[in-house]
Amino acid sequence: MIMVDNPLTEGIDPSSTLIGREQGYTIGISRDPNFSTTINFLTLNLAFTGGEHNGSTITVMGRDPVFNAKRELMVVGGTGAFRMARGYSFWTIDSFNITGNSIVEGDIYVYHY
Repeated sequence: MIMVDNPLTEGIDPSSTLIGREQGYTIGISRDPNFSTTINFLTLNLAFTGGEHNGSTITVMGRDPVFNAKRELMVVGGTGAFRMARGYSFWTIDSFNITGNSIVEGDIYVYHY
């Protein structure tokens, strides 16, 4: 299990405007002996602390095939401006280094009330 608490920015540049935190956890649920396929179960809360959605959250979760170039996860809820959110998201690794640090781009499509 790995816990995450990362900056959520408007763009992929680390110096982009900070709009919140990405907080959650990922748990390894499957892997082949050669580590060429690893599947995690991921739960993330995107907590907005700035911008027009300040105080709102979006919750993303699902099966996460770690080594896929593009992964799709479901939006299962939210609070504030995103109350009763449903939808989907695409996640793409922009960069990754040996220390395990990465920059991940998320495109989130949300229906809410």
